[in-house]
Amino acid sequence: MTADRGDFGARLRAAREVRGISLKQIAASTKISVLALEALEREDISPLPGGLFSRAFVRAYAKEVGLDPEQTVREFVERFPNDDDPVLSEDAIRARASRHDQDSAPSRAGLRWLGFGITIVLIVAFFGVQRCVMRQPVTGQVVEPKAPVVPPPAAPAPQGQAGADTAAVPASSPSGNPSGADPDQVPASQNPAVSAATQRQAAEQVGQPTAIEPANAALRLALAVDGPCWVSAKADGKQIVRRTMQAGERVEMTAAEVIVLTAGNPAAVTYTVNGAPGRPLGPANQVATVVINKSNAQSFAR
Repeated sequence: MTADRGDFGARLRAAREVRGISLKQIAASTKISVLALEALEREDISPLPGGLFSRAFVRAYAKEVGLDPEQTVREFVERFPNDDDPVLSEDAIRARASRHDQDSAPSRAGLRWLGFGITIVLIVAFFGVQRCVMRQPVTGQVVEPKAPVVPPPAAPAPQGQAGADTAAVPASSPSGNPSGADPDQVPASQNPAVSAATQRQAAEQVGQPTAIEPANAALRLALAVDGPCWVSAKADGKQIVRRTMQAGERVEMTAAEVIVLTAGNPAAVTYTVNGAPGRPLGPANQVATVVINKSNAQSFAR
């Protein structure tokens, strides 16, 4: 008995609907594309691979919807008599259907590997950038301490009162300033403010850096460099300089207790301690650190 046109596809669709199965479910279990299954139901064999592969699709479809696979294949051959190739085995059917489905869509495995490779590249690039940033040196600007502000010298007293002023000056206090006396009424020789200002003016006249010595200073250090040299110096724990000095630069400082000096290129440094030339700090390009205090200051003189 020859199947009438339209009956074959209608029976397939009716069997599927009775079971409540969608074409997507059949496609997922048989690995046959939805387009090929739709073609079977509307009896359009043009999208099918042809020959025994088409009959393999029919057999797989029939199993899923509860029809007799062999009877359904015979009906398919009657409906399409030119398709008379021998029937495939079940393994061959699934292998051919799987290849057909892979040809109709991009390979998911390839896409997964591509995404994995891109992720690895991004991770490597991120850590490479972080490593370069961490290797960059950290630079900062060292702010040098400002010199203390010294009041201007007092105007000299009239000559007629000089003797009286001198006689009226009481005994000096431990700080060097007369107890209870007005600084402007103290002779210049006994006024520490006037003495400091005089020292600064004298230093400016000879073109030397200004260094105001406190009344209780026990250490005076003056250093200069004849080439690039990193220098760090602290006076009584206060940072005076911490930077790379260039040839011709000069720094002076005073301290009551201790001076700590570090030089990155000791051979480029010349210095004096309390006015006496200092001995060499060390060879070139070797970091040297010295601690100068009241008890060992003379040992640094040549």
